[in-house]
Order: sequence, then C-alpha cells, then structure tokens
Amino acid sequence: MLPEPIIYLDYNATTPVAPEVMNEMLPYYLSNYGNPSSNDHLPGWQAREAVENARSELSRLVGADQHKVIFTAGATESINMILRGLKIAGKNHIITAKTEHSAVLDTCRELEKDGYDVTYLDVNADGNIELEHLENSISEKTLIVSVMWVNNET
Repeated sequence: MLPEPIIYLDYNATTPVAPEVMNEMLPYYLSNYGNPSSNDHLPGWQAREAVENARSELSRLVGADQHKVIFTAGATESINMILRGLKIAGKNHIITAKTEHSAVLDTCRELEKDGYDVTYLDVNADGNIELEHLENSISEKTLIVSVMWVNNET
C-alpha cells in the first residue's frame, strides 16, 4: 500500500527538479559526466564547453557580463564566497538577522573574530525585521546587509 500523499511545505530548503531542467541535465548525469576542470581529455573538454555555454546563456538571460557569472555547489558555498570575499576599504560592518541561515550566522561569527562589526537584528512575532531598525543600523562602515527574503522556518 502506498502512503498517503503529503503536502510538502519546505520549498525554501529544496524543490523538485523542473522537467525542463531534468531534460537538459540528463545527458550529463548519464553519459557526458566529465569534470569541466579536467583539461587533458575529451570528456573534460566537453563538460567545460557545456558549463561555458550555460554561463553564456544565463548571463544573457539576466543581463550580466558572462565573466561575472559564478557557479557554486550550493547556498553555503555562495554565502561564504560573498561574505568572506567582499572587501571595500573602510567598511567592516555587516547587518543580518538573528534568524538568518546558519551559513550566514556562522560566517558572521567567524568574521567578528577577524575584526568585523556585525549587527544582528531582532525579528517581530511574524519573523520579520523592523525596517526602522535596519535603517538605523546602516552606517558609513556598512559593507553589506544580508537577510533572507523568505525563511522556511517562519
């Protein structure tokens, strides 16, 4: 007997793969699975070409310079790359929310050890930050405001 269908409400954490994406990716899962960083054989060259084609298409879709499109393995890697890699002279202040993803909070705590000043905003009963508190927290030293658009826990 099959279990009853469930109602899945955690799309912020993960989602099913869209059929269009699966159709495009299937050849790379089954037969063209070369490592795009392997420069000494045909499967690597083919994989590299596929990645560069995807980068070109994506940059065209979002109106970005092709050389500024970076692919990462997931959210944690992306968050770390941005928060640890963003450097602007005279700016060392980060603003985030106390309910942020652990990848943001953990990275901010580490950056505090390196001299960064981090403001952790409270949230209200609905899980939202108060815009007035955010506005009052921004200073000339603010480097970035890192808050999620939607929280899968609230």
